[in-house]
Amino acid sequence: MSEAFHIVCPHCGVVNRIPAARISEQAKCGKCHRSLFSGHPNVRFIS
Repeated sequence: MSEAFHIVCPHCGVVNRIPAARISEQAKCGKCHRSLFSGHPNVRFIS
C-alpha cells in the first residue's frame, strides 16, 4: 500500500487523503472543490 498524507481543507475542514506520489500536484478538496494549498501557511489554534 502506498503512503498517503491526510490534509485538512483550510476552507471547509474536511480531511482529504492525498497519495504521496501526487502531493506536488494542484490538489482540490473532495467536498468543496477548492484548492488545498494556497502557497501560504495556514495557522489555526485549537482550544
